[in-house]
Amino acid sequence: MLRTVLAVVAGALVAPPATVDAVAKPKALPRCLTVADAAGDAGLNELAQSNDPSLDLVAVRFPAAADASFLTAFTVAEWADRPVTGVGHRFQVTLTVAGRVVDVYYKSGPARAQEAELFYQQGVRVDGVFKSDAVTATRKGNTLTVAVKLGVLRTAVGTRVEGVRATGVTATTWSSYVATNTEVDAVTTKAPLVLGGTCR
Repeated sequence: MLRTVLAVVAGALVAPPATVDAVAKPKALPRCLTVADAAGDAGLNELAQSNDPSLDLVAVRFPAAADASFLTAFTVAEWADRPVTGVGHRFQVTLTVAGRVVDVYYKSGPARAQEAELFYQQGVRVDGVFKSDAVTATRKGNTLTVAVKLGVLRTAVGTRVEGVRATGVTATTWSSYVATNTEVDAVTTKAPLVLGGTCR
């Protein structure tokens, strides 16, 4: 009887657990929300009839961020430091969060430093009211990624935004001339977008 018990225990020690394979293979990271847009359609107004490729959105992506930020990556047909129809670009995403309309925008162009002495070149607006300029951007190739901390959005909106589903999500490009901004291209999505958790 003792030999039988020892044999069973020894067998248990050397036998591989049945669930090793299931635990050792984590699921691949899902892709983040990307919205495509047709090239050559950047002409929503008379000013933009030149179809400026530097304002022509071809894709907008909402990547996940490791540092608790909300990111919007704007990809245009062909980047240029200055658009054809103005002295700068304005990239903006508009969404409704907790019943409030939020705009996050960033302006770029050769006159950015000079214009910054008169007007904010980036910011967060809630229901049309400017709340913060704590917005940053980085560019790689034809893509400009605009970032704002979720904590900044929380303060601006006045309530928790982490894990909250946003609606009415629209990304736009604008031809900018100092205080004048004219919308050129727009991309809208009805796909689910959760702040702080956009990957699905």
